[in-house]
Amino acid sequence: MKKNIKLVAFDLDGTLLTDDKQITEATWEALKELAKREVLLVPCTGRPLSGIPEELVQFPGVRYLISANGARVVDVKEKKVLREELIPVPLAERVLKIFYKYDCLRELYYDGEGVVGQAGYDRVAQYHRSPAVVQYFLGSRQPVPDLWDKFYQENRPVDKVQGVFREISEKARAYEELAQIPEIAITTSLVNNLEINLKDVTKGSVLCEFAEGLGIARDEIMAFGDGDNDLEMIAMVGTGVAMENGIPELREKADYVTVTNNEDGVAKVLVQQLLMEG
Repeated sequence: MKKNIKLVAFDLDGTLLTDDKQITEATWEALKELAKREVLLVPCTGRPLSGIPEELVQFPGVRYLISANGARVVDVKEKKVLREELIPVPLAERVLKIFYKYDCLRELYYDGEGVVGQAGYDRVAQYHRSPAVVQYFLGSRQPVPDLWDKFYQENRPVDKVQGVFREISEKARAYEELAQIPEIAITTSLVNNLEINLKDVTKGSVLCEFAEGLGIARDEIMAFGDGDNDLEMIAMVGTGVAMENGIPELREKADYVTVTNNEDGVAKVLVQQLLMEG
């Protein structure tokens, strides 16, 4: 291989997956070849564990999953949680109260599963306009009669809190309120969402600390991303790759900018930088 890369991390939406939420044949072939060469392949996503495509979970080259922007790290082979960075109940309650001031689709992540109120679940198409995203959401979220009731019944820390807004102006106002809470990290992966994690919990920090525990240095990591919640990951690893469809700030931080997620952007870099001989 051209680079001494021992671990490849990749965001899912807008990166590894096409807009139709598929993994192309070219991408599968590149991942299979890396797995043969014993390169660790680590999905690193804002999704809950329940939202990670089953074909990736079952793929022999994937042993570890980083979900909810780093809040949960799982060993797939051993079927155990290796790390949790959860939002305490009082802090999650404060965030949820702010989200309830606005017209947004509110979600809580518990134990790697996304939970949403039934009313929001039934109206998902008003918040997610892409049919592929709606289908993904309906297939990966657990509807409950009332989200507040679920929160108080559980009475325990959450992986992540998310709000998906109908109006960008409301997202901006919610962000201003949330920014007054120093104990949280606020990121986005969509134009109209806000993702809340515990402070200092990001894909980048968790990925690099996790890799270090495996004896893998930052300069031995290649990572791919497209959104705001990928910024630290792309900046912290040895080789950061941004998608052409990614946000401008990410493209500026990256070592490489590849073509879009609909044009096999991940596969092309893997082939050119890691798999081509010579």
